[in-house]
Amino acid sequence: SATTTPSSPATSTSTESDSAPSNYIQSPGYPQSYSNNVNMEEIVTVAEGKVILFTWVDFDLESHSSCAFDHVSVVEYIQETEKVIIPKSCGLFPLFSSFTSKTNEVVIRFKTDGSVTKKGFCLEYEAVDPEDFVVNTIS
Repeated sequence: SATTTPSSPATSTSTESDSAPSNYIQSPGYPQSYSNNVNMEEIVTVAEGKVILFTWVDFDLESHSSCAFDHVSVVEYIQETEKVIIPKSCGLFPLFSSFTSKTNEVVIRFKTDGSVTKKGFCLEYEAVDPEDFVVNTIS
């Protein structure tokens, strides 16, 4: 009978975090430049009871003092009221390198105007337990 040799264990040095599924929201065409006149809305939903931890992997949008041309923003709905997590952002540096939602559903909006395109953005997200991010306040 044919003997099957067991496959040798992988010798790659992957860490624990590498085994977690990678979830990314990217601007259209990333890592190539995004297009003009984009109006994108991506909804990220995770399991009930979880919140979403976001980390910017890459960020390069047309710069403007009030981000009037190209911008990305992140909102969520709390009791049917829109709450801004990340206001309209552009340029090379997002407001926060990482941020966390308060709910399990977030809307990422990306809008561009009719001229100047850049590399865009790549935003990684993962579902986490809210208590991991409780801010300790002294009562």
